[in-house]
Amino acid sequence: MMKTHFERSLARWRGPLRRRHKNPDFLEPAIPQPQPQPAWSSGSPVAAGAGSPFTDTFKSAGPAATSTRDVAARSQVVDLFREMNETVEKFARAHRRSLGLDQRGEQIAYLMASVAEAVFDETRDVDSQVRSRLGIDARGEHRELAQLVERAYVLRDKLRRVDNMRVDFGARAGEIVDGERQEPWKTSIPDAPVRFLVFPGLTSGGNVVVKQQVYTVSLREARLRGAATQV
Repeated sequence: MMKTHFERSLARWRGPLRRRHKNPDFLEPAIPQPQPQPAWSSGSPVAAGAGSPFTDTFKSAGPAATSTRDVAARSQVVDLFREMNETVEKFARAHRRSLGLDQRGEQIAYLMASVAEAVFDETRDVDSQVRSRLGIDARGEHRELAQLVERAYVLRDKLRRVDNMRVDFGARAGEIVDGERQEPWKTSIPDAPVRFLVFPGLTSGGNVVVKQQVYTVSLREARLRGAATQV
């Protein structure tokens, strides 16, 4: 039976294909696979928001905080806020060392409180405020201060880009520590009245995502008072 023109053309096309499949050196072209994206990559917004310990808190803040991209942005602000706390403490300790002063907790906490106010006061320049508050030469180079200022402006910018996230400075001296929104700073104890705010808290839609750090009474002072009352 004679083959049609189409059948002859099909046979000519299949022949080389069969020979290539029988050839052990013939490789099928690889199918491109999707590459994993880093957690904070803009190409993977789901990964950015998934697994965040603050996701539920942010979503409860309302519709403005429900998008995955928004949750990622808010989580990043929280990370930067916590890093700012550490940066302020390191700066305060370095400043006292440069003056030949000790590292007493209460004095470090006082310095942190003053620097934190400068960091979050958007009406004034961070560098000039810190220099003025701490008596640092207005024209001298200061590497630690330059790092602090740079991170402060990054955090300020991120805070402006998200809705309903607020820095919480609302603390009153003399009140007992509110465990839901405050925690005693390092060397101070929880069962004592607040003396002053060391570092502010952070809220999202009214919900606390980072607690305030407050100074009360140092553990050493509390022990001394306890010993005095027993005499």
